[in-house]
Amino acid sequence: MNKGIIYGVGVGPGDPDLLSLKAYKLIKSAKYVAYFKKKNKDGISYSIIKKYLKKNVITVSMPYPITTELPFLSSEYNTILSKFYDDCCEKILSIISTNNDIIVLCEGDPFFYGSFMHIHSRLKNKNKIEVVPGITGMSAAWTATDIPITWGDDTLTIIMATLEEEEIIKRIKNSDAILFMKIGSSFEKIRKILIDLSLFEKAFLIENASMLNQNVQKLAEVPTKSLPYFSIIIVHGNGRRP
Repeated sequence: MNKGIIYGVGVGPGDPDLLSLKAYKLIKSAKYVAYFKKKNKDGISYSIIKKYLKKNVITVSMPYPITTELPFLSSEYNTILSKFYDDCCEKILSIISTNNDIIVLCEGDPFFYGSFMHIHSRLKNKNKIEVVPGITGMSAAWTATDIPITWGDDTLTIIMATLEEEEIIKRIKNSDAILFMKIGSSFEKIRKILIDLSLFEKAFLIENASMLNQNVQKLAEVPTKSLPYFSIIIVHGNGRRP
């Protein structure tokens, strides 16, 4: 086992002030910082914390080879992403093998639909890994609506908008509060489902939660369009209360 430690650090949903004190201390003293990013884009997680980094920090960017170009369930998508995460692990191992620690930045929380999970699953039995939780994007999103997401005995369900329509409807019917993630080109599908189930007027759309360009709207007031992949749609619970 290598002596260097891998830190999976959740940096929250976007507002740098939402970093935990533990995350801040690790980032402030880091020698090596790795982060995921889209091709030809600055990494969101990196942009959240870059003002806290030491001047001589060494950064390791890990650009995704693909994002939404292929269907998530296709074998080609899985093959490409699997090799990508293997390559990321090799980059990380080359650093910690010389007894250096490395921080891997994670938007939101590392164990909540985050890319760091794929690093963790590959290296957890080979190297020392410490995970620092972070505030999730969904928490920032429902806070932005200024309405509690759940009351009393409400059941909250998180649904990926990329699921098939029939599966989404089944999960909605067993839920009180609902949160849709990974909207993107699935916006029209979700819009139609909510209209059919008489939930459309209750729903909110949140884009870029906690960031300077945060946008919160009633879904009924949103024009028909394709939304950013990380937009969130919320239907609040309304359960038991004193």
